[in-house]
Amino acid sequence: MMKDLLEETFGVMVYQEDVIKVAHHFGGLDLTEADVLRRAMSGKYRSNKQFEDIRSAFFENCKKKKYPDAVTAEVWRQIESFAGYSFSKAHSASFAVESYQSLFLKTYFPVEFMVSVINNFGGFYTRELYFHELKKTGARLHAPCLNRSEYLTTVCGKEVFIGFIHIQGLEEQLMKNVIENRRQQGVFLNLYDFNERISAGIEQINILIRIGAFQFMKR
Repeated sequence: MMKDLLEETFGVMVYQEDVIKVAHHFGGLDLTEADVLRRAMSGKYRSNKQFEDIRSAFFENCKKKKYPDAVTAEVWRQIESFAGYSFSKAHSASFAVESYQSLFLKTYFPVEFMVSVINNFGGFYTRELYFHELKKTGARLHAPCLNRSEYLTTVCGKEVFIGFIHIQGLEEQLMKNVIENRRQQGVFLNLYDFNERISAGIEQINILIRIGAFQFMKR
């Protein structure tokens, strides 16, 4: 019976659906009870009387089916050991698709992929580490530039400009005004032109100068 129930996963309960099948067909629980057991594996009902009742029903049903006590105990042990890594089959399938897509993009579009990761503000690591990974792809990384950067990090070929969003103390609304002004009136010519077109406090201008946002003036 276990071979038939778990043939797809080579005898291992990998998915939450596997617990339901084993609990129903092997342990004699109805599907409602089997689903409660499945949810209990996440730890929500471990101290709950409902869970204890289902556990007792599982062992009683197995005894009625004349399973050896050792076999019943082993199947229950496998169900319990499943608790630490349980997930649904549909959930795992959707993540598998996303994983393959991510691997494809990281392999064939490494610069664009890392910029997207940075702009997504997710992941397990700090933003700094992702920028280091970006440099490993061969990208040429530039500090935020008033004439080239957007609020988020942008990429053009191998040229990557860090977004203004990463600069601590820089006001979001100010930089969005800067970007909109640049789109309407063209690039900034110099610091004087910037001051004529943008109303920014001295502290914000000091930040822009310190981070090299006026680097275009060196050309």
